[in-house]
Amino acid sequence: MPNFLVNTDKNLKNIIIEIKSSSIIGLDTEFIRESTYFPKLALLQISTNNNNYCIDVISIKDKNLLTNIFLDNQIIKVIHSSKQDLEAIFNYYKCYPQNIFDTQIAFNFLYNQPNPSYSKLVKKYFEISLKEGSWRTNWLERPLSDEKIEYACNDVKYLIKLYHILKEQLQLEQKLDWCNEEIRNDLEIDNVIMKPKDIWKRLNIPNKINNHQLVILKKLAELRENEAINKDIPRKWIMAD
Repeated sequence: MPNFLVNTDKNLKNIIIEIKSSSIIGLDTEFIRESTYFPKLALLQISTNNNNYCIDVISIKDKNLLTNIFLDNQIIKVIHSSKQDLEAIFNYYKCYPQNIFDTQIAFNFLYNQPNPSYSKLVKKYFEISLKEGSWRTNWLERPLSDEKIEYACNDVKYLIKLYHILKEQLQLEQKLDWCNEEIRNDLEIDNVIMKPKDIWKRLNIPNKINNHQLVILKKLAELRENEAINKDIPRKWIMAD
């Protein structure tokens, strides 16, 4: 499957027809979040059955072109470990993608190997080793090198194939409906784009904590979250967990 860099509105419009006609696409993002609260979206990768697209969102002016794809409930979006990607998309496009199939959640239903990386699944099913360590890459840097484009496109290249493999396995074990329900519940917008008053639920809370301490913890977590949002800095810069 060839890789294509899409860095103009005209180029994006040319591929939208193919994407809209696809019943299933692979989806991934690259973003930077080292010194900010909100993720800075740098790239969006989409795969179809025929091509891999690396979309330079920084260069695209018309956001509605992709918003319509995200909201199209007839297109299955296959993402691996999707919560951070969904958050980055929501923050940038102000919409929450519909009809997600998370390959990590699906794999967890089949094997007692919780939360495997995308590269581990590619290695398991296709015997292909992918380079890891994208967190060390400055995805906001331009121009994008051929190496970066290939690296980014590899993150969606195998998603559709993984979807079909995992779906077949889930069907054989009569777990597909159960898995789809779990994905829908886990990826409800309130579980991904959490309100400050609910952010305490993401903390690892000791079993020995009493009710009074829990009340204080909830309030501190909410105050910390609001401060991080207002200053757009990581929450742990304000107060460690």
